[in-house]
Amino acid sequence: MISAVGIAIGTAALIIVLSVYNGFGRVVEQMYRQVDADLRIESSHSKTFTYDPDQATLWAELAEDERVAAICPILEEHVFVRYDGQQTVAVAKGVDRTYETRTQLVGQLVEGDFELYHGEIPQAVVGRGIARKLGIMVRFLDPLELYYPDPNRSVSLMNPGASLRNESFFVVGKVALEQQFDHTYIFVPLQQLQELVAKPHNAVSSLEIHLQPGVDIPAFQKEYAQRLGEAYRLLDRYQQNETVYQMMTYEKVAIYLIFFFIILIVACNIFGSLAMLILEKKDDICTFQALGASEKTIRQIFLGEGILITGIGTLVGLVLGLILSWIQQAFGIIQMPGNFLVQAYPVEVHLWDICLVSVGVFLISSLLAALPIYGKRLT
Repeated sequence: MISAVGIAIGTAALIIVLSVYNGFGRVVEQMYRQVDADLRIESSHSKTFTYDPDQATLWAELAEDERVAAICPILEEHVFVRYDGQQTVAVAKGVDRTYETRTQLVGQLVEGDFELYHGEIPQAVVGRGIARKLGIMVRFLDPLELYYPDPNRSVSLMNPGASLRNESFFVVGKVALEQQFDHTYIFVPLQQLQELVAKPHNAVSSLEIHLQPGVDIPAFQKEYAQRLGEAYRLLDRYQQNETVYQMMTYEKVAIYLIFFFIILIVACNIFGSLAMLILEKKDDICTFQALGASEKTIRQIFLGEGILITGIGTLVGLVLGLILSWIQQAFGIIQMPGNFLVQAYPVEVHLWDICLVSVGVFLISSLLAALPIYGKRLT
């Protein structure tokens, strides 16, 4: 009973932890979905490239493709930021009016609006982390100043500021997504950022492609990746944040191995239990052999008991883990500490995890159950 309970607790814990990791993965995926487009085109060899549908046939065909809902040219650059005497370095993301209508960041606004133009006056939207660091107040009269080195001017040791270009924007909104994002990005109009970094009006660092609902994204990606050739990279949502998703996968594998090692230690109880049972049943074994039972038959009896202990423990653990995961998923009993995107620990059960846990636990436990039975003579 003790061995079965140990296996059940270990199995349930493994199911619950893997389900929580799946839940966090889903939260991260939904979070990045607020920012990332279906596909993104980047240059393979340079930081920026030229996007002009009127001059390039491929860009024109892409813009006219019925499967494409919108194309948003993007320019990103590190800039020096100053506001009311405070200063920092951030990534300015230049976007056009199409981006304003397509982005889901509107749902992540904590203050103000996502409007980069008031008439013809350029405005800015900042991450909440940057706003806190600089003390930015939405719709105040103090402008946000962005600075960037002027490539056409030499640096003066007497007056370094003379070699910098600058643009001023009034902040009209704050967005909050996750900590790294909030401390990194400032959204400004594309044209003003191109002027700030001394780039032509058709220079972009990437193109964000939003597809119509129901479009087969892998097929579309494969088609245009071949047409774009090696000069460009066409990235889906996973590839745009490949490092983040790989890190989450590695963490999940590490957690699985750690808990599996714990279950391996717990399963040693089965080894000890069966070894003691064989010693205790020496007289019964001799009686069975005197009645004509073969050693193979007697070994199968003990092996059957070991498998029964393993099977009951694994099954009870699976049921218990699934019930507790469902309770957390439905009612959110265990709350997240601090200020996070979700209030309760997210849970999402995957069939593959259930199969992996049940097969792994059953096999390792059965192996340990067989060792004292087949490792030596019974009498």
